[in-house]
Amino acid sequence: MCGIAGIINDADPGLLERMARSLAHRGPDHQGIYLDPDRRMGMASRRLAIIDLAGGNQPIGDPTGRWWIVFNGECFNYRELRAGLEARGYLFSTRSDTEVVLAAFVLDGPAALQHLRGMFAFAIWDSRDKRLFLARDKTGIKPLVYGEFDGRLYFASEAKAILVDPRVPREIDLEAIDFFLTFMQFPPDRTPFRGIRTLLPGHFLRADSSGCRIERYWRTGWPASRSRMSLAEAKATALESLRESVRANLVADTEVGVLLSGGVDSSLLTALMVGEAPGRVQTFSMNVEGDHGLDERGYQEEVARRFGTEHHSVVARPSAFDDLLTVLWHFDQPCAHNLQYYMVSELAASRVKVVLAGAGGDEVFAGYERYRCLGGPAGLWRDNPGRGAWASDWFRDHGTTGPWRLANPWLRYLRRRVVFDDGTRSWLYSPEVRSSLDPGYPTRVFQDLYFAGPRADCLSRMLDLDQNLYLTTNHLTNLDRMAMAHSLEARVPYCDADFVDACARIPSEYKIRSGTKKYLLKLVAEDFLPRGFVHRPKQGFTLPMDAWFSGPLLGHLKRLLSTERVKKRGIFRPEAVEELVRRFEKTGRGVSRELWMLLVLELWATIYLDGRAVERPTGTPADIA
Repeated sequence: MCGIAGIINDADPGLLERMARSLAHRGPDHQGIYLDPDRRMGMASRRLAIIDLAGGNQPIGDPTGRWWIVFNGECFNYRELRAGLEARGYLFSTRSDTEVVLAAFVLDGPAALQHLRGMFAFAIWDSRDKRLFLARDKTGIKPLVYGEFDGRLYFASEAKAILVDPRVPREIDLEAIDFFLTFMQFPPDRTPFRGIRTLLPGHFLRADSSGCRIERYWRTGWPASRSRMSLAEAKATALESLRESVRANLVADTEVGVLLSGGVDSSLLTALMVGEAPGRVQTFSMNVEGDHGLDERGYQEEVARRFGTEHHSVVARPSAFDDLLTVLWHFDQPCAHNLQYYMVSELAASRVKVVLAGAGGDEVFAGYERYRCLGGPAGLWRDNPGRGAWASDWFRDHGTTGPWRLANPWLRYLRRRVVFDDGTRSWLYSPEVRSSLDPGYPTRVFQDLYFAGPRADCLSRMLDLDQNLYLTTNHLTNLDRMAMAHSLEARVPYCDADFVDACARIPSEYKIRSGTKKYLLKLVAEDFLPRGFVHRPKQGFTLPMDAWFSGPLLGHLKRLLSTERVKKRGIFRPEAVEELVRRFEKTGRGVSRELWMLLVLELWATIYLDGRAVERPTGTPADIA
């Protein structure tokens, strides 16, 4: 695991040093810089040593000195690939997976991406032909952002490394912010900074003197027609594919632990890992202070006892709010769910360098309540709708009060995803912002993803959309940023591309059955865990914001969203924000999620737009309120 960064055209050694230093948390073990002889291109790496601890420092060149690579992540099948490359005559100088990826590219070009199993983002420079190649893993586990400004092309693991250059403008992307407020996440290819884009999962970028071109090299292999797989075959496929994914994710020259929430996904990972990992497994959990119906401590401890793990836990209290400036600096963008990941990652990093996490199980096996919008078994297979006017026009006409429960299931699904609908955002925005936005943009992104390619059934479309949007831009981004804030590598077996592909071929009626979400995964889990444990109601990995905002955080909230601050920011109407705060004070619930989103947006803007932060901030939100 590493942090990478670079620039084409005007590569200054001092700038590369500062870019690397801004990513020091991603790689405390080594810093390396490559500078092309003509200084046209330079790239930097910060390394967290996991494989080939002594010999894998970067950047790494090929034997001829023509090709150079900086690499973030892990290639789990590097040993098998290396054997094949050596048989073709490639001479290696290290034992690292990074050099294997470089060798595969040197011999096979972009076609090598099809054979890489793992989580990665990397840059390869052809110093002879002056070409840059950027690539991101198939399911978007590792991040990579880029931007072109005044003829210079920048890339980095995190946007802050690009913003180190004072020539890069810090301008807000209002469409991306509008999407965030609509769906509590950012568009898959955008950041809150205008001009800084996200390279999509399963894509690569080529850059040379003729410009930049982006191509897709992988997508999930959803079947074009209904599968005839039996339930027994589906269960065997899910179990063996997951077991193989866990085995692959344990490739490391250091100890690997588990983030254990107490839910089915992470508990099943723990069970499978105990059977594969050497020595006693360490598990790490977060719990919430007080009785908010969110504490899963008993379930976590039950799993730890059953599988004999060395268990560690941290308790989330309202005082965790003091870390929010640091969290938002690491995140680079406003975010809805982050403090819990930050706390449990800090705990895990005190004992191990690598953890497995259960992210992805809900998006692969249909674990969210919103999938119930399809109704019974017939709903899974009903014909997909045509594009038509579709969702944008419907929400414009009906907003939150329309009879959406009577509309078709796709609209019901989308309605469950919306936080601020079109009408509420229009009421919330200042006149200047409102007039600059296309109100249909957020739902059009959903529409385009939903209709991207043939699908066998409606549930598959929804799972594909959530895997490419909600999972990558929300859960995986949260997990990467918060783990790397503590120099911790987080791996996600449920997001392994081979596993996702295998599960895509499983019929949808086994994923939701008789009203049971995630039916097939629970069937697998019953072989390892008590049935009552497996089928208890889902709690979720969240924080009690209603209670926290009703207590010690209310004063901070009101100061940070004061009329003066809101008016100065210019995005929202002060009277609209005041109304939301009054509504919460009156009821103590109902809009805490919305207020949290406005709060983190204001704090993010204070750090990155007002403060032009380069270094990690000190202090707490109270210090700037």
